[in-house]
Amino acid sequence: MGAEATPTICYSIPAYSAFINRWTQLKEDNPQWDGIIQPGLDKLEGYQAHLADMPAYVVAMGELIQVYIG
Repeated sequence: MGAEATPTICYSIPAYSAFINRWTQLKEDNPQWDGIIQPGLDKLEGYQAHLADMPAYVVAMGELIQVYIG
């Protein structure tokens, strides 16, 4: 099934959340890597906040809901 039939943009926000959660855990487990991991987390969190404000993502999330309860 191609992206034309299945919304794929709607998976971006949950993917960012999972990625941020994993990196946060990695940083907690390895405090010596804080200087490497934290700048990446800051960038990801900023981008995730930007995604939530984009109308395309709001529409895509609505499309995802329609697919599941359709």
